[in-house]
Amino acid sequence: MENKFRHFGGLLLIGSLLLLGSCKREGCTDPLSLNYDPKAKVDDGSCAYPLAPTLALHFNHKVGNLPYSTSTVYQDSSGRSFRLSTARFYTSSSALRTSTGTLPLNKYLHVVAGEDITYPMGEVNAGSYTGFQFDIGVDSVTNHSDPLLFPEGHALAATSPTNDHWTWNVGYVFLKIEGDADTSAARTGVINHHFVMHIATNPLLSTVMLAKNFEITAGNAQTLHIQVDWMKAFSGYDFIRSTHTTNVPSIAARSMRNFVTGFEIE
Repeated sequence: MENKFRHFGGLLLIGSLLLLGSCKREGCTDPLSLNYDPKAKVDDGSCAYPLAPTLALHFNHKVGNLPYSTSTVYQDSSGRSFRLSTARFYTSSSALRTSTGTLPLNKYLHVVAGEDITYPMGEVNAGSYTGFQFDIGVDSVTNHSDPLLFPEGHALAATSPTNDHWTWNVGYVFLKIEGDADTSAARTGVINHHFVMHIATNPLLSTVMLAKNFEITAGNAQTLHIQVDWMKAFSGYDFIRSTHTTNVPSIAARSMRNFVTGFEIE
């Protein structure tokens, strides 16, 4: 009889220890984590979560059906020959588009044709998106700030090698295109004239809205490849007249309207 009580007591002790141990099992108690332990009763701080996805932009530049190059002679729709030496633009107010609104990204870019650069936009939310948008130019408040206030490496910094800031009255040159063209009446193809297209001022800030369905998943780095057709800016453009916003505002406005139609997500 004594041995039976000892045996029963031993089993009771083992059962109690097991029960006590199970009550204090440590582990990750968050069901949203990657290593959730449904048997854990005490969170030990070991929960791991998916890394936030990141977004980057890459612009592929072309002129009509040809790749962008400073050595290529192009022809506009009228058959006039021209060559580009500078082509760049600022962007601001970029945002991912969703079915219910937008996810703003606080980032400024100075996109320079001919440079094969991937522009990091930072961390974003995982999810389904219906497109992407951004402004060509700089928002009105920032446009009239002092470029000396921006740190080294910032797209709007005065120290940038491609800084295109005019004055505090005008602000940044939103869209800058320069090159040489054949301005002869007969369109001989002989390049004989330097032209400039400098488009600025707050009223000409213009939005590019790109529609495309895509997914951004947790833990992944997503790059949006955006094609830019610089030929669009020359629709109806008169190469003979250099176009600054301040001296030919109507041509500048038309060129900007045309230019924003030259973007698409590949």
